[in-house]
Amino acid sequence: MDAETLRRGGKLARVALWHRTAPPDRAKVAIERFNAELRGRDDWDVWLDWYQARLDGRDPRPALTFERAVAALSEDDWSQGPAHVNAKLKAALEGPKGPSAEVQLPVVPEERPAPAHFEVIDDVLVLTSPLPPDLSDEQRNRAKAAHRALREAFEDFAEMTGAAQQRGVMRVIERCENALGPDFHAVDVVRLGHHAARLQAHADRADEIYLPETAAELVGLNSQLSLFMAQFNEWADYLAGARDPLAAAEAEQEAAQLGAAMIRVLRNHLPEAVSENARTELEVQADEATGEDDAKGVPAEQAATSRRSFLRSLRSAIRGFAVFIVENYQKGAGKGIEDVARTTSVAAIAAIKVELLALARIIPAEYAWVEGVVTLVARMLG
Repeated sequence: MDAETLRRGGKLARVALWHRTAPPDRAKVAIERFNAELRGRDDWDVWLDWYQARLDGRDPRPALTFERAVAALSEDDWSQGPAHVNAKLKAALEGPKGPSAEVQLPVVPEERPAPAHFEVIDDVLVLTSPLPPDLSDEQRNRAKAAHRALREAFEDFAEMTGAAQQRGVMRVIERCENALGPDFHAVDVVRLGHHAARLQAHADRADEIYLPETAAELVGLNSQLSLFMAQFNEWADYLAGARDPLAAAEAEQEAAQLGAAMIRVLRNHLPEAVSENARTELEVQADEATGEDDAKGVPAEQAATSRRSFLRSLRSAIRGFAVFIVENYQKGAGKGIEDVARTTSVAAIAAIKVELLALARIIPAEYAWVEGVVTLVARMLG
């Protein structure tokens, strides 16, 4: 699993140590014993917090800060025993005293399931690769065969003359193919399910819109895709969560409009902040969430799910900028803050600060934390 995560460009530091399962009972007992014996004594908390972050699959500190603090210890430090070493590490992690230490940094929430996830790499927001589906070897072999058959079905449908004339459904199919990936290892289950729901809307009205042959092929393709999606618990779990409202319907609609406005601002005024693939995915989801796409007859429940899905993906994109800014601010505390302030990510948050603050006001349960990010950026630029 670690090798697969690395192959897809993921970061092991952001993957739980036991991946999708809880630690075994024997490990849990040992972890609890370590915490009971050491927490609160001689600053052992720095190590216990670091290990807990590894267990959870989250970065406990800015990138490599803990590791750098350990590497900076001298042989003389190590010779003076745990209390001295731990105190040195704690001091290094707390950072320098002075004006920069007084800044209350925003707490960026953990990632959550969404049709698209993002992170900032080299100061550009990019789509991240999902973890492979959680299947047994037997299930995986069946799914691989179904994946090949589904790709062929998409290609066959695209070659039909009647289908090529229907630009709306072909755009949906292209999105499905992108989420399906060239091979099974690249399939993005939640993103595929999200776009598959749009294909369902076209299939439900196929007899009204398309010629009989095209309609029959589309209905068959939709059925094949539905069977493929039924294999994955990840999609069923996501769909169950996405059906829960984030706020009142009017608030969700207003938030979706704000999200679409943010994407337009970045596209028009700061295009270098977002990669082409990331921007395209966000724009597609924004159009679906605000009713700007050309899928007709979408049921109200599905339209609401599309809005919530977009707002989840938008949260991930904002979070990607926020993580980059906060981590780099902490690394530069006391020095180099000016360099961080000149990054494109800081400029992006500054460009959409009005929309971000409105979003935090409309759906505080999901976005209240962005106020802290806006405040930090304002301080850096002020």
